[in-house]
Amino acid sequence: MKTMNKMKIIKRIVYAMIVAAIISSPLSAQVSPTNTSPETDNYLLTSISKWSERCVVIGGYTESYDANFFIYSCPDRVDLKKAAFVGFIKDLDFIREDLAWTVISGSIVKVEWHKLVEVDFGTIKNNSFETVKFVDAGTGWAIGADGLIVVTHDGGRTWQKQASNTKFDLVDILFTKQNVGWILGNNFQSRGSERVLLKTTDNGVIWRLLSKEPFKRIERLFFIDSNVGWATTVDDQLLFTDDGGDKWTTRNSGKLRLKDFVFVDRNNGWALTKDGIYKSEDGGSSWGLNSKLPLVEPYEFSRILFTSGLDGWAFSDKLVLHTTNGGFSWQKLEFQISPLQRQ
Repeated sequence: MKTMNKMKIIKRIVYAMIVAAIISSPLSAQVSPTNTSPETDNYLLTSISKWSERCVVIGGYTESYDANFFIYSCPDRVDLKKAAFVGFIKDLDFIREDLAWTVISGSIVKVEWHKLVEVDFGTIKNNSFETVKFVDAGTGWAIGADGLIVVTHDGGRTWQKQASNTKFDLVDILFTKQNVGWILGNNFQSRGSERVLLKTTDNGVIWRLLSKEPFKRIERLFFIDSNVGWATTVDDQLLFTDDGGDKWTTRNSGKLRLKDFVFVDRNNGWALTKDGIYKSEDGGSSWGLNSKLPLVEPYEFSRILFTSGLDGWAFSDKLVLHTTNGGFSWQKLEFQISPLQRQ
């Protein structure tokens, strides 16, 4: 019995020494082959956003130190920056390295050099937003519950409502250029969670409701220009349009269960499944296994993002994998987080 008690004491001492070593380590980030990060349980990765042609920013929150951080990931560097605010980052839209917009607890906030900037919405309630999207530093949209759409053309100094003509909760928005965009909406109260798809070709002056078929089943939406786009449905279909969304055809028979997908041009795209990452070179008509994901259970990958035909990221709430060769091999984005002090 005494021996067992001694062993327990020794284990606790060793554990305490390990924790102390982690806490005292400097703030750093590096790319390395897949191995276990010593602070895996101390943070959550909550969002990912493209900010240049070959770089992305990952937003995160440290549970132990009650602080936010940003990871800048490029093929030649990885930087970890402290954020001077606290809150669960639900969505993230980086305009450039020093400027971003995000959603925290339903509110739209502006981030400049990792610090929050107060946003005045006037009489518009800033508490029910789902996502935000800017096409440049001046023009952006935010959407949310009960068909809410607001727009700014002066970098967020003033906001105006736009008519959506729906009471559905608006959950996703994308623009391929300043005047052409789409919004996906859900009616969570209806049986089967019916969807709607809105489109504008005039900066949102008019949002047109596209035909409900097949949009009542759509889960994800992606366009590469004003005409060519794809959508996935709740029954694992991949749909394709080349007229901006008025007409859609089926590209995939449903054999692949797509969690997420991305295309870099009309032909080349990648799809994330539970088995690995698949690639298409014919616009989604056929798919081949590009790479099996490394064994990183229990992390479940939910997002995939490519900024070019070579540079891509697979994302989970605990782990990010990066490829520089089109997905044929992946490296884990390895980083260690020292205690982050609120600024």
